[in-house]
Amino acid sequence: EDYSSLSKMASAVKNATDENMHQVLAKYFDDETVINWIVTNSLVTNGDTYNKNYWLFRDPKKDKWTVIPWDYNLTFGRTYDAFVESPYTIFNDNFQYWYPPDVGASNPIKDKALRNPQLRSRIEKRIKHLLGLEPHGTESTYGWFSPTVMHARIGNLASVTGKELFKDNLLTYGENDFRKIYETLMYYVTAHSNFLKVK
Repeated sequence: EDYSSLSKMASAVKNATDENMHQVLAKYFDDETVINWIVTNSLVTNGDTYNKNYWLFRDPKKDKWTVIPWDYNLTFGRTYDAFVESPYTIFNDNFQYWYPPDVGASNPIKDKALRNPQLRSRIEKRIKHLLGLEPHGTESTYGWFSPTVMHARIGNLASVTGKELFKDNLLTYGENDFRKIYETLMYYVTAHSNFLKVK
C-alpha cells in the first residue's frame, strides 16, 4: 500500500538532467537492467516496448528497481513502430533492419540514458561486445549476436522445430512459409548487424 518508493524514483527520473542521469540510475535502479533493456531492444528491433511491455520490480533489500521487459513478438525485423525511420511500408510487411538504439517510443529513462555520455558509451560498448566487434564484457557473451553465432542458432532451431512442426494438422501454413520466415531471420541478423556496425 506504500507507493513512496515508486513516487521517489519517478520524480528522480523526471527531474534528472541528461548530464546526471547515470547518477540517478545508479541510485534508484539496477542500472545493468536498464542498459540490457535498451541494448536488447536495439539488437532485435523491438519498437513495441518503451511506453508499455515492461515491468518494474523493486528489491526491498537493495531499494533498487529492475526493468523486466516482455512481449517480444514484434521483433527481428517484424515491427510496427510509428517512431522508426522511413522508409517502411505495408508492401514489405514493415520489415526493417535499420533500427538504431535511439528510435522507439519516447521514455524518459531511455531518452535521458541515450543522451548521457557515460550511459551512451556503456550501451554502445555492450552492442559492440554482443556483435563480436570489441570485447567489453564476459567471454561467454562475446559475439552472442554476431551473424555467425545467430545463424547457427537459427539453423539449429529450424531443424529441430521443422521436423515436428508439420505433424500438427491444425497449422494453416506450409513448408514454404516456414522457409520464408527462416530465410528472413537469417537475412535480418546479417543486415541489422551490418547496419549497427556502421551506425
